[in-house]
Amino acid sequence: MRMDGAVAVVARADGGTARARRLTAEAAALWQKFPPRVPAASWPATLAGRHDVVARAMAGPYAAGENDQARYARRLGVVKVLDWLGAQPGLTWQNRWLAGAGSAAGQDWRDTAERQLKDAGQISAGNRTVRSNLSPALELLICCDVIRPDLAWLLASATPAHLAAGMARVRDPDGFAALQKIADPADASVTTTRRAMLQVAVIMGVKGGLVSDITVGDCLELLETRTALRGDKDNGGTYFYQLLRAAGFLPPDAPPRVRMLDPRVRGQQSAGDLIDRYDLACGPVRDLLVDYLNERRPAIDYATLTDLAYQLGLLFSGVSHF
Repeated sequence: MRMDGAVAVVARADGGTARARRLTAEAAALWQKFPPRVPAASWPATLAGRHDVVARAMAGPYAAGENDQARYARRLGVVKVLDWLGAQPGLTWQNRWLAGAGSAAGQDWRDTAERQLKDAGQISAGNRTVRSNLSPALELLICCDVIRPDLAWLLASATPAHLAAGMARVRDPDGFAALQKIADPADASVTTTRRAMLQVAVIMGVKGGLVSDITVGDCLELLETRTALRGDKDNGGTYFYQLLRAAGFLPPDAPPRVRMLDPRVRGQQSAGDLIDRYDLACGPVRDLLVDYLNERRPAIDYATLTDLAYQLGLLFSGVSHF
């Protein structure tokens, strides 16, 4: 994703771009104060040799509780994904992944990888088992930080299906344990919590690092990319942000209300809707602000109204101006 002024342009998984979306005044200001991390071009794990990558994928917590058959399947998948990536141009596994995923634009990457492996004679033409091992292997390579898919690709892809569990086991068990400790069954269902953990894992998969490295900008980028890709069908929720903030992984000046992070433009909203994005705790203050905006509305344009709501909302929600 890139920012052109107050417009967010999201790269699609197929190499194109989603429709540019104009951010609200609040979201544009948040982007400026809390920019997302810029993905690195290279890092140690993606520079590792093939032998070291396989050894890492087969070591440590990844092997806990596995039987010989499961271990063999995991190794086979990793080896075959590396075989496929090794045939792509590039000096790092990340470069090769980008080239390979690019060649799979518009289709399931596993179909492309399987076909190219068969064409190269690295699996037999009649082999029907290797394909099922490719997705778990890709998930493991992401968790090991060997490759980092782009955000749009990872959100749009049906694979890997168990990224959050993999990240919790492989990369940052303490971070995910802290989030799980904060998650309250009274506030969110098991499904909502599971979805939130996946959002956290997606950010880690794209940007690298631990749960504690996630920034407000990363969260905003995820929300905007999700919305640009899925539109009104987006049901990913914002509970992941609440968990990150409640667990202390975001800075003290991080916006306290997730509605303030919503960059979607919903057309002209009522004064009540504009103020309610800030979830003000005091009802009388909320009503006073709504009345004030309604009084001012006939004399000002909508952009001025939203900016005024933004200033008042931040002031009375306790968030400092920026």
